[in-house]
Amino acid sequence: MACIYLVLETGGCVITTSKERQAIKKSLAEAPELPQNFLDVYEKVYPGSMSNTIWGYAFKERFSTVDFKYPVRDAAVTLAILRAKGTFWNTTFMAFMIENYATPQQCLQFNLSRFDFTRNCIGAEAASHYYFKKPLADLTDDEVLEILVMYQNPSLYNKQSSNPRKVAEFYKSFNRLKARYNSNLSVN
Repeated sequence: MACIYLVLETGGCVITTSKERQAIKKSLAEAPELPQNFLDVYEKVYPGSMSNTIWGYAFKERFSTVDFKYPVRDAAVTLAILRAKGTFWNTTFMAFMIENYATPQQCLQFNLSRFDFTRNCIGAEAASHYYFKKPLADLTDDEVLEILVMYQNPSLYNKQSSNPRKVAEFYKSFNRLKARYNSNLSVN
């Protein structure tokens, strides 16, 4: 077990060069900050996502019926795919490595600054301006939820689609996130 633990904890160093690790650290650190209102809504929808570890995520993902997000894992997937090496092990090694370099909040900022929200909107800030005609910091909680719904799959979950099925899927997902947000809001 100790060998498996050590391989996982140092695995990112095996699959990346020192130069790649420096570039990853820089990309994660330089991602534009998300406004507090956005982070508050995200934490209500996905409680504990900003304070977990990759080990905790792995166990929650495996044994929980609740949809759980961990931004470090999402950043690892993005970076592994960008390297054209998006295999399970590369992604896993990358997640352990990233966790040593960045916080979950930095990873979420990285993910959302590079995410394609369709309609030529790269990043949450661009999506906010396109879909709501205002900066991300000025969005209401429901508008942040709409961004989070699109973040799941913007091609499927887009209320501006001309396809009625996609619009219905958007509202179905939105209502699910809104219910989760409201239930966690009443708990805190």
